[in-house]
Amino acid sequence: LEKGVEFYLNNFFFQDGTPKYYHNKTYPVDIHSPAQFIVTRIKLGLFEKEKKLIDKVLDWTIKNMQDKKKGYFYYQIKKGIKTKIPYMRWSQASMMYAMSFYLKPNQK
Repeated sequence: LEKGVEFYLNNFFFQDGTPKYYHNKTYPVDIHSPAQFIVTRIKLGLFEKEKKLIDKVLDWTIKNMQDKKKGYFYYQIKKGIKTKIPYMRWSQASMMYAMSFYLKPNQK
């Protein structure tokens, strides 16, 4: 588990907090990547230890994958295009679940 976590942290994020879907590719950037990252870190009891990265990833996600006017989260970013379809189960539910953990990190 420790080796997997180390590989994940070293290979699935850019310095600015951009989450990656694949360890060796930039695209696509899928909304599940930041959402699952937040939930997993908290469920592993690593919220305080990794709060800087969690904040950076969440900040990047809000700036780049949340609609500025309507507030919903985009499904995916591919090279040169954002898929802005507001899928309720795919995008919105995942980020709502992640944000609920972020706002109350001691819930497991």
